[in-house]
Amino acid sequence: MNAGEHIDFITLTGDITNHGTSVANVESSPEYIAKHYKRLKLLHHTVQRLFTRAFPHTPIAYAFGNNDTKFHDQPVLEEDKKEFMEFMYDLWFQQHKPNHKWAHHAEATFKNGGYYKAHIEGNLSVLSFNTLYYNEDYITQARVGNEGEEQWAWLE
Repeated sequence: MNAGEHIDFITLTGDITNHGTSVANVESSPEYIAKHYKRLKLLHHTVQRLFTRAFPHTPIAYAFGNNDTKFHDQPVLEEDKKEFMEFMYDLWFQQHKPNHKWAHHAEATFKNGGYYKAHIEGNLSVLSFNTLYYNEDYITQARVGNEGEEQWAWLE
């Protein structure tokens, strides 16, 4: 790819952070969890800034990967949801200017469960689905809401 080359649209399919950034064990010490969570958010912010600098006019559709939340392979816990989902919404829908035109359509479902539909332009629409709710090793199930079921109902 050449510097300055026009790109119409980018899809980031998750796993923005590396293995070992999200915490593998929900029973880890609070200090350990806090340290890794701070690092995870810094990495998200850094990657978003890099993409925004490189593609300042290109819409970018972000989707969560299994390394992108506080706990590896887990959806966002209920007690973290408001803060973390607002942080992620701000990064990809507010700070990345090309996404402003469809941000309001994605806001409610993204902040609730990390999924959304966005009409980009012309005949291009994007559906971003959060599959973290359907992991068989879902160890935090008692600490999240019913977003997985809500996502399916929204899809229908």
